[in-house]
Amino acid sequence: MNLGRSKKRSFLTVLSLGLCGVILIKSGILLAVGLTRRQLCKTRIFEGEALVIGSILIAFLIGIPVGYLAANTFRITGAVEQYIFPFKEYSIFLVVLIVIDILLEFILNRSMKKQSLIEQMRAME
Repeated sequence: MNLGRSKKRSFLTVLSLGLCGVILIKSGILLAVGLTRRQLCKTRIFEGEALVIGSILIAFLIGIPVGYLAANTFRITGAVEQYIFPFKEYSIFLVVLIVIDILLEFILNRSMKKQSLIEQMRAME
């Protein structure tokens, strides 16, 4: 079982590093073709917000019906009496998702301002 966890962690690490590399390459290319740092910051913020809104919609449109169907299935077996929407958990999910997005955008934009275009391009190698 530990070997499975190790493979999952390795996969997530490789995936995360790959995504960071793609973001750096995209940022470097956009800056190289003439996008200003301010425009790049706005683009990153917009992309982050779109990702958060998409995640919220998917969780809402898929998660709620699946939870309701699962509760009804367990109700037939007698394990659950009634479906109750998890307002508290869903609210926590929304807040955590939004806070993570804001923090990541702040950190990315701040680190981008500290590096020149050449330094960003060298970091990609």
